[in-house]
Amino acid sequence: MTQQELRSCLEGMAEGKYKEFSESLVPGVENMLGIRLPQLRKLAKKLAKEDWKEYLSWNDFAYFEEIMLQGMILGYVKAPAGEILEAAGQFIPRINNWSVNDSFCTTFQCASKNPMQVWDFLMQYKDSHKEFEVRVVAVMLMVHFLIPEYIEKTLEVLGALDTEEYYASMAAAWAFATAWAKFPQGTKAYLQEHPIDRETYKRMLQKCIESRRITEADKKWMREEREKCRCDSSSIPTKKPEAFLQRECAGILLRCDSSLTWRGVFEPGKASHLFYNEYQQFYQMAEASEVFHKYCQKAFGEDFSQDGFSDIRQIDRILEYIPQKEEVHILDIGCGNGKMLGYLQKCTDAYIHGFDYSSYAIQTACTLHPYKSEFRIGTMDEIEYADNSFDVIVSMDTMYFAKDMAGFAARIHRWLCEGGIFFAGYQEGDVMPKTADENTTELAKALKTNKIAYEVFTITEECYDLLQRKRSVAEFYKKEFEDAGETAWYEMLMQQTECVKKPYAEFSKEMARYLYVFRKK
Repeated sequence: MTQQELRSCLEGMAEGKYKEFSESLVPGVENMLGIRLPQLRKLAKKLAKEDWKEYLSWNDFAYFEEIMLQGMILGYVKAPAGEILEAAGQFIPRINNWSVNDSFCTTFQCASKNPMQVWDFLMQYKDSHKEFEVRVVAVMLMVHFLIPEYIEKTLEVLGALDTEEYYASMAAAWAFATAWAKFPQGTKAYLQEHPIDRETYKRMLQKCIESRRITEADKKWMREEREKCRCDSSSIPTKKPEAFLQRECAGILLRCDSSLTWRGVFEPGKASHLFYNEYQQFYQMAEASEVFHKYCQKAFGEDFSQDGFSDIRQIDRILEYIPQKEEVHILDIGCGNGKMLGYLQKCTDAYIHGFDYSSYAIQTACTLHPYKSEFRIGTMDEIEYADNSFDVIVSMDTMYFAKDMAGFAARIHRWLCEGGIFFAGYQEGDVMPKTADENTTELAKALKTNKIAYEVFTITEECYDLLQRKRSVAEFYKKEFEDAGETAWYEMLMQQTECVKKPYAEFSKEMARYLYVFRKK
């Protein structure tokens, strides 16, 4: 295939609306066609089996996707390590955005097969001051070298990186948080003895607190550290005191109605979200990965691109509360890519509404569910709807992220029609610490503050069974994850379910799961 033939092929895969969406995710990038990642990955795997050196020798690019495709080819190619690394050295200077960077690093299969050679290759960039050379090192180490034989060296390199630039700092924080999940004692000891810059440290703490792979004891310590950062930054050791540039993401409203999709402006205020790119990457993986699709179906009973605590049994309980009338409106708080809403719509023919702060997830939701639907990019603290808008509002493992849970509960109550139902899945011992019982949780307190009467169902044992199933299914698909170059996702699933290696009696002392329901009167 000649370069012109390849360009023609790429042009044939382009989608105009997807181009507009993709440009909003990667600021400053020009000449984007708008091609979905699964299609690019499929093409990259094909080209990796052909004259890959010829494709990688091209350096006059008409389109953004041509550069991304080169990185993917490098990830999938099967050749001597020396040849691959030589080509990688020529490719890395072309990286100028997080999207190309991370797709290259996460698919780089040469690292798992030739770790020593790849390590030596990466070390030539460890002292770099260039933002994306630093990010290459951080993401490569996180994905491929958080293993026992390399963990000490990896932490040392991560700690020495120049993380003054935003995308370098975000990658280092992500890597340290992942290291903590896998090697908590060693990572904590390293960070206490070798302070990193304050902004990266704060980002790492937040990522860990939000993680399902960190113990509650560690999260308690991290919350204390985070409070120190807020109250007295001088108490937190740091190697760089400089302020970091805060990147802002403008909100975008994506609305779907019947067969029409269009873009408008959503203006709850500009927002900057920690680990935004990492959540973007999760939803990209969920869309592209065939093995993750099979994993979700087998572990949860349906593929809603989920990785948490909600399976089809819990979702089917929502159906019991959906009224039987001609027009029903359902809102999902933190809807992701809308697959759960799509299931509820399929069962009831309801109008579906959802919001999420991941723009990639919302774009996917609009594409998957164009009929009788509305999807918005926004956060719980910013989003607003008209009073008496919804018959059912659902929150599956999202209420924790409201800065003011009682205030948000009051808004939910206002958004519900008279007789409308609020249904929430709520986990303790993960993001939120475990309390005495179902009536002492932060959600219960928020509802009581608003004088809202509620029902609550304890399903902790059911949750334990689900996590055991998730673990066994992940092990079942381990080889397929590895063959697809998605070992990091397999490891994430295994880390998430470490807690079920304990007997249920011990598990239930540390974790609990509840379903809360209230009806607006």
